[in-house]
Amino acid sequence: MDVEIKVERPKNKVVNEKIEAYLALKKQIAELTKQLDTQKEELRSYVTSSDNKLYVDEHSITVKICTRSTVDTKALQAAHPKLAEKFMRNTTYETVVIK
Repeated sequence: MDVEIKVERPKNKVVNEKIEAYLALKKQIAELTKQLDTQKEELRSYVTSSDNKLYVDEHSITVKICTRSTVDTKALQAAHPKLAEKFMRNTTYETVVIK
């Protein structure tokens, strides 16, 4: 016995309300991220010792200098297209854009 399940799309008003709520949360996150970055920079300025560490009671601030190496894929493809193609890896992902 086949059972048919109908899925109804919500009314535009409901979807619009959800979009508005989403955008409001996104704005809050952006504002909080800005505050967090400002706070982090201020705390980072307190670390002046040569060992890049500051201990305050049970807390600590550590500043680490990191290096990351990447491959310039456009330059590699231009210089060695067959080699670039041999090592190229494609991934598929989904993007949801809400404005």
